[in-house]
Amino acid sequence: MCASFPISPIPSPFYASVLFPSVPLLTILYTPLHPLSPSVPLLPLHVHIRPPPPPSPSIAGDCHLKGHSPKAATPCTAPHHLKHGRLHGHAVQGRDCGEDASIWITGFLRSDQRYRLVKFEDTMKLRNPKNEHVMYTENVQVAYSDLSPLLLLSEASLDDLNSRLETKITVGNFRPNILISACDAFDEDTWDEIQIGSQVTLRQVIPCPRCILTTVDPDTGIINMKEPLKTLRSYRLCDTVDKAVYKSSPLFGRYVKVMKKGTLKVGDPVYHITY
Repeated sequence: MCASFPISPIPSPFYASVLFPSVPLLTILYTPLHPLSPSVPLLPLHVHIRPPPPPSPSIAGDCHLKGHSPKAATPCTAPHHLKHGRLHGHAVQGRDCGEDASIWITGFLRSDQRYRLVKFEDTMKLRNPKNEHVMYTENVQVAYSDLSPLLLLSEASLDDLNSRLETKITVGNFRPNILISACDAFDEDTWDEIQIGSQVTLRQVIPCPRCILTTVDPDTGIINMKEPLKTLRSYRLCDTVDKAVYKSSPLFGRYVKVMKKGTLKVGDPVYHITY
């Protein structure tokens, strides 16, 4: 534990119940079948990574589609073209992972449109979210993630939202990297700094302003343009002096930065750090 300052465990310690990789270094770029002019940017899609399902008769071992070799699921083994796009108005680069990866992803999505997988490399320029959001004051570098390496949310906050909705939703609508259980709804709003397990320390940066993408069903890809955004706006709009910044975007979840690196695992206790 961190002996340099007091750590106060909450009486019923929260637990990190879901953990996904931190800084995404792979993303999918949508490529229309018609040519793009230089003024039209490629729009990156947010990729929701879930724990792998148990093997089934149709999917066993390496996940692959009928007619495609499992080798298609191991991209970036050889140099490919450099792709250029824009994210939050800023230029980004990615190394194309080749035709096999593109065919595999496009086939898996059962799409008539072509998708390409790109990989961020160490030599590529990272983004600084300070240049993208007026409320962001930390010096954090990110590749393809949104405004911070990690997004944190609690199960209780999601349960509170679902209690107000006619049609329940899942955490997939909000795509957090870390989901905390066994705390009260919106406790995460008050956590300036937390420790997870015996190593990792995270510090809150800014709340996460939510957009129309929360209304996309993560399982079907269908967008309803209304919920849960409409309900969130009824009780999660910013009501402080920062209201002019967030406007009609409700706040749900917290962006955090890594203060001390380490290993996280499902079930780790979470401690609220007090000084």
